[in-house]
Amino acid sequence: VIGHSKKNTTRITLPLPTSTAAKIDAIEFHAKHFRDILMANKEAEKGKIEVSSQGVARITFELQGATATYYLPEIKTED
Repeated sequence: VIGHSKKNTTRITLPLPTSTAAKIDAIEFHAKHFRDILMANKEAEKGKIEVSSQGVARITFELQGATATYYLPEIKTED
C-alpha cells in the first residue's frame, strides 16, 4: 500500500502483473519517496518492484545497459 493511512489521505493502487512467491500482509510505504524514485527514473526502459515480507521494497530500473536499484523501507504506523 502506498500512501496508506487511517486518516483521509491520497492513496494509489497499481494494477500490475505480478508473480507471487507467498501471500503477505499489506505493507505500507511512503508515497512521496516512491514518487521521487519513479520521477528520477521516468526515462527507464524497464522497471521491477519486489516486496519482501520483512517490509522492504526493492525497486530496480534499467536504461541503456545501466541499472539503478533503490530500497524503500516499510512505514510502521500505530493502530
